Amino acid sequence: MFNQRLSLKVVGFILFQILVSCKEDEYDKTATVKFESTQGSYSEELGSINIRIQLDRERNVDTKLKVEWIAKDTTTFYGGDFILSTDVMIKPFNKSSSIQLTIVNDKQIDLDDHILLKITEPSDDKVKLSQLGAEFNLSIKNNDHITPGKFQADLTWHKENLRDNISEINFDLYLQTDVGIDGSGVITNIGTTVSSSQEYGGFDTVYLNDSDPDRHYYIVAYFQKTLIHEIVTYNLALNGMGYNDKRMGGKLDAGDIGAAIFFGPFIKSGNTIFGGRKSQHGEPRIQYVQKSLLTSLVKN
Repeated sequence: MFNQRLSLKVVGFILFQILVSCKEDEYDKTATVKFESTQGSYSEELGSINIRIQLDRERNVDTKLKVEWIAKDTTTFYGGDFILSTDVMIKPFNKSSSIQLTIVNDKQIDLDDHILLKITEPSDDKVKLSQLGAEFNLSIKNNDHITPGKFQADLTWHKENLRDNISEINFDLYLQTDVGIDGSGVITNIGTTVSSSQEYGGFDTVYLNDSDPDRHYYIVAYFQKTLIHEIVTYNLALNGMGYNDKRMGGKLDAGDIGAAIFFGPFIKSGNTIFGGRKSQHGEPRIQYVQKSLLTSLVKN
């Protein structure tokens, strides 16, 4: 009887070792990684979304992955349109995890954003990319449109490297009236602030309504801050009251911080606005005004 019990224990131990060995062999096989789906379309006001990444088999160790992004158009920018977590960790004995993408719900009238997400080549030699599922095509649907009876000015900007985070630089946008300009084109009085936008993240927007007083208005882009030696491209888009995606802009660098660019006059008459030349005399890139005047502008 004793020998029979011993034999059963030995057989059980051997079977257990065989099962463990088989399981270890299973974990030692190469796993394939991919996105759960290959495309998705999301509305701008949705906020944060989770995009799942999965393995075709469980592993007994952490699976560390990275995701990179590529804009599929020239108007999509990190920090201004979306923010993305690029590191992924799939825990042992799990087959999936998620990256989070936050959509910036801006006010600007622009086109849909199109982004390609790609899982980069894993550093773990026991993980390989799926041939078909390692890329994810993402679209962000714009939810802003021209509003009847409203004039909208959108200021956007980006850095020379289109993949850089644009939240590292900043402009503010002002709508001014009663601006004084002398005969040589020098601004002598910045006037009165009608409205302002001081957002962070690559966009600012101001409005005029058809019910606002008929007079001359100026749009002012104030260059707030940037990194040293950074070159910044800014764009002003005008829509409504006779304008349809009218664009103007230029480039600035770190030496231009504190400069204000005046655009105007925009002459309002009822539900129509006309004019809109850049206010500089001649062709200087920036209209510098007295520091005391800019200080007053920023305080308004």
